Amino acid sequence: MESGIFEINCSKDIKVQGIIGPCASLEKKGPLCSDTVVGQGNTSAWKMHFAQLLQAPHDDADAIVKDRFPVPRLVICDQHGSQVGNSS
Repeated sequence: MESGIFEINCSKDIKVQGIIGPCASLEKKGPLCSDTVVGQGNTSAWKMHFAQLLQAPHDDADAIVKDRFPVPRLVICDQHGSQVGNSS
């Protein structure tokens, strides 16, 4: 899945301020939107770019490992994978 819609529905007592991350506003304004804006605000729905969202932690880990000495071994784990038998 490359992208999807993220929408927040809440009570009248809670207001949505915004979202931070790889997304675009869908301009869904209403009583749920706060006057105070954080990131992509003034809406209660966004189009999310999941590929970028999932790649960000890998990029962060690569940047951290690159600057370390001695260089640590970074193992990328898969939910259905195994590191058993890998000696690299």
